[in-house]
Amino acid sequence: MGLGGKVSEYITGLLNTGKMKQKGSVIFIGVQQFYLKEDQPEMVKTAKLFDPDPPFDDMELSTFANAGFAHDFFRRVGMNAESTDLDPNATLRMDFNSDEVPTRFRNKFDLALNLGTSEHVPNQINVMKIIHDFVKPGGWMIHSVPFTGHMQHGIFNYQPKSFELLAEANGYFMQMQCLPGASLQATDPPQLENSELYQQAHQIPNLMLDVAFKKIGDLELFDKEDSDKSTFRLPYDVLDSVTETIGQSGEPN
Repeated sequence: MGLGGKVSEYITGLLNTGKMKQKGSVIFIGVQQFYLKEDQPEMVKTAKLFDPDPPFDDMELSTFANAGFAHDFFRRVGMNAESTDLDPNATLRMDFNSDEVPTRFRNKFDLALNLGTSEHVPNQINVMKIIHDFVKPGGWMIHSVPFTGHMQHGIFNYQPKSFELLAEANGYFMQMQCLPGASLQATDPPQLENSELYQQAHQIPNLMLDVAFKKIGDLELFDKEDSDKSTFRLPYDVLDSVTETIGQSGEPN
């Protein structure tokens, strides 16, 4: 996952609305990296939002811009920053399908950022519970996830109703739900239904996806040692480089 484009404007919005605090705490749901190699000035603008000691030098900013890890950047500016994922670069290794938040990390963070991660997780109940458990009372959970399009990107696209019901069930205050173009700094966010993009989305035909599976795990085709093929397993939508780490969650570096 990556942070690119107008990332300085995005972070400015988080800071100006109090969702991110200068010396606060943030956890990234999924390892996030900066992709600003071709836009070094944007990396500079992002760094100027903070006052690190010592200040950034040009070499350091260039390193961050070229796929540097977001958790390292925010630690550098004085925040308590973690990232959680199966990716070996995460500071807290977790399987979002089955793991629970370690006790010492529960109710700890001011902000959790799910920027295009949860759509890859089959167990939606568990990943949303993980995000919930990380954030302290009064903290914020930001989701930026696929709504329409993104064919074959992940496992899920989300409906607005998903988050409305999630908020209702857990007593969350939903400050905004919007499509690209709305500002995170908005104190009176526009209604989702009034968005031109939302209206365009309604013009997409309603299509059903038909699928047929044949279960073969119980057939005599398999030897006894393969009899567990009838046991249901969750699929994984992860990079090849981390598939071997499934089930090997660990502690932060």
